[in-house]
Amino acid sequence: MGAPIPEDLRKSAIPKNTRQKYVGQSMAKWVVRGPGNWKNAMTLVAALVFWAQAAVPPPQEQLQANCAAPAYATDMLVCDDYDLRARDAEMGAMLTQLDATPVTGLPPLIEPQAEWFKRRSRCAFKENHRQCTADAYEERTILLRTLLEPDGAEAPRYRCAASWLPEGAEARILRKRALVIWSKGKRIGVAMQRFEHSDWRPYALLEGTFEQPEVVGSGTSKMKCIGISH
Repeated sequence: MGAPIPEDLRKSAIPKNTRQKYVGQSMAKWVVRGPGNWKNAMTLVAALVFWAQAAVPPPQEQLQANCAAPAYATDMLVCDDYDLRARDAEMGAMLTQLDATPVTGLPPLIEPQAEWFKRRSRCAFKENHRQCTADAYEERTILLRTLLEPDGAEAPRYRCAASWLPEGAEARILRKRALVIWSKGKRIGVAMQRFEHSDWRPYALLEGTFEQPEVVGSGTSKMKCIGISH
């Protein structure tokens, strides 16, 4: 026999002339049988679904791993891995420093931290979960470190152009891996080369050569740069 029908439901929601079967312990699994009672059954199911959705609050926005109460598979991976947890802590420290640093990024060139975190969490669906996660942190720490570094006046300079880019924008390659884009004295973007053998893709992708670098932003056409003298 099935589990007994809860007292409150027996008295109110289910008609007396209906035969019921309660499957498992979930209220959403009532199976209602009996002629003429489909409307009642559907009304009950709709009400239970609405109640269940209203009872679950939306997830709070995260910027880094929450090791006190990990809710994502990638958080669990990071919190149980010494190296990844150290990278997450380093990233958090740099985010704190950036609160006092003026950065006006263009959406195609600098990914908001909350959006990066969501992409990082989706590494759980990739073939190599850990490698994807490690490369996600590598990209983010390079970006944040680049935004915090001095301007790199001695680095090679480029004049860049694209329909969506402010006129007169310039760029410099730092650390032989990241192309930093400036406009009117502010850093508006950082592009990086693709990671080899990885499912992770930099948000702003650096392609081409060091002589004529090209940048593919998120959902934009290519930005082309030409080297200029100091």
